Amino acid sequence: MFTAQLGWALGLVSISLVLSWLLGAAGLSLAWLLLLLVLVVALWRAHFSRLLDAAIHCERLRVRRRRALSIDETAEWVNFLVNRWWVFSSLTLFSIVKERLEPILNEAKPSIVGEWETLV
Repeated sequence: MFTAQLGWALGLVSISLVLSWLLGAAGLSLAWLLLLLVLVVALWRAHFSRLLDAAIHCERLRVRRRRALSIDETAEWVNFLVNRWWVFSSLTLFSIVKERLEPILNEAKPSIVGEWETLV
């Protein structure tokens, strides 16, 4: 779409240049050249905003495509889920680990150390 509008604008400029040359070569009045200039400016203003919008849209699409292809998949969502799970189940996990490890640690401790209890 952008290239079609750009082609139309370039065609308008080309035709106006050729008509200007023909008017000058034919020796016609300067009024015809001014009339042609007013016509070209009116057409240019009418279509320039659409041309500019199409160019901006095309560039935004190009930037989005480049950004989408350059960013690798991240594991942020996994980190978020693990963090939420850890907040709600950390006390339960600590108590399970304490129940399992405390007897093993008490058996493996040196004899000069008295009874101890792991803190949660």
